[in-house]
Amino acid sequence: MTKIFPDPKANRRALLLIAGLLFKSVIILLVIWRLHALVKTAAGDAAATAMVAILVIVGAIIFFIGLASGGITEWMVRNRLFLFRKPATAGSWMEKFLHFWGQAEPPDVTIQAPQISDELARQKMPADFPAGTTAQDTEDWLAYINGRPSKGKKSKYSDEQRFRAIRDWRIMQANGTSVTVNEFLEERFGTGKKGDQSAQRVPSSTFYGWGPAFDEELAAFMDERQRKRRQLMHHDEGQKNNS
Repeated sequence: MTKIFPDPKANRRALLLIAGLLFKSVIILLVIWRLHALVKTAAGDAAATAMVAILVIVGAIIFFIGLASGGITEWMVRNRLFLFRKPATAGSWMEKFLHFWGQAEPPDVTIQAPQISDELARQKMPADFPAGTTAQDTEDWLAYINGRPSKGKKSKYSDEQRFRAIRDWRIMQANGTSVTVNEFLEERFGTGKKGDQSAQRVPSSTFYGWGPAFDEELAAFMDERQRKRRQLMHHDEGQKNNS
């Protein structure tokens, strides 16, 4: 589904772009005219004409390459594909580029995440989650990282699979589960053979080692989400005051 975020300054930006193109075209024509005069004086009319033809051909090639690149970039930005598939983080080069391109995301981008179950919504959130984090926030975050290449050490489990397991286990702990961590890991990831004996596919030591990355990324996501929510709130308040 195409996601286009209208830019209220689009018309002004378009006028500035057209003005800039006209100005550059005039400068280029003056430069070519001056070079033609210099080459004609030094090497004759034939050499000057050949030089102008070469410059026009090279300029046309560069123009069409730029036009194609701009069209492909516009298509990727509008449809949120490839480099633009994930929401840009605050202050990143991606966010600055989207602002420049006129396709900045709204203050609180909506992530198409599955709605959580009523049972999960009733669960108490762990005390070590960022303040104000809800179960739906964590589901949105898991949807946000779903499908991206895993960060850090290579693992056969994606970031979404690993972080979902940590999320679920911590919520279970916060709500007084009687399940042990080994039972949880065996149910979630299964068991395999180690020699003649069965063994957990994910040992508890490995599982706990995923924790620091989970905490860091969830905190960064919630910081960004709260920042955007504050921006939206201030924007709405400003509109009410102006009306």
